[in-house]
Order: sequence, then structure tokens, then C-alpha cells
Amino acid sequence: MFNVPGGRILAAADTIAAAYYRERERLVADQAASLARPLCRIDLASADVANVQSVVTPEVTGQRIGMVLVYRAARVPGQPVEAVSLVDVASPTLPQGWARGSADRLAARAVSGAEAAPSVEEPLAAGGVLKHVATAVRNGAGQITGVVVASDYLSGDLAERARRM
Repeated sequence: MFNVPGGRILAAADTIAAAYYRERERLVADQAASLARPLCRIDLASADVANVQSVVTPEVTGQRIGMVLVYRAARVPGQPVEAVSLVDVASPTLPQGWARGSADRLAARAVSGAEAAPSVEEPLAAGGVLKHVATAVRNGAGQITGVVVASDYLSGDLAERARRM
């Protein structure tokens, strides 16, 4: 029989949770970047929503990511560039009750070019967190034309253990 001290078991569980959390975070960032590549060939300012959905929906239905939000960059002379929601695709298994504001603010930061790949965690009332990662969509000239926000759900226990590490 095994006789392993409880503290070592809990420490190992925390380490595993933290490693899984970091891996999921990396995968969400990779998915956002992966989705930005084909979207750069679409004129998001005048895009047919169906074209954008055809790019992002397989990533969600294939269960690679929990949710994808696509924004277009809206430019008005003399005003800061604005991120305008274009397409939202979410898995039906994603917990309800998330606030759109955190993803919108993240997209606004990304569309301004302030950060290469900003991210944020959104705690959910039911427990757990949504990890949002934003990646700018750039045209051939390097101009930001939109933003992809990829999100994934981490359960309450996993998120809490990972946060402690």
C-alpha cells in the first residue's frame, strides 16, 4: 500500500493544475493567433458575417476552444479606433452568465495596438473563470483591421488551484 503524506499529494495536485492551466492558456492564445491568420484575408469592415463564421465556427464546434468573438476595427477621422462586434460563436457547453464587457474591453485594447496579445480572466458567478485572449487581425500592410478574442472555460477547482501556484 501507498503511504504518501497528504501534503505531498495536495502539492502534486496543485502542480498538475497549474501546468494544465498554463497549457490551456497557451492553447487559447495559439487558437486566437491561428484564427487571425485566415481572417486577415477578409475585409472585416465590409465582411459578410457568414464568411467570418465559416472560419471561426469549426474551432468551437470541434471543441478546440469554448468561444470566439470577432471584432472589426472601425475608424473615424479624429477618433480612436473602435472594436465593433462582428461575430460571436460559443459552445453550448460554455457556462452562461459571462459579461460581454470584459471581452469588449480586451478587444478595444488589442485594436488600439496597445498590446501584442492581451488577456484577461473573467470570474463566473457559477464558479470557474473564462480565460480570454485577444489577437489583432492585420491586413497585408500591417494595419489592424479587427480582433479575435478566443476564450476557454476553466472549472472553479482548477482555476483556484492554478491561481495559488
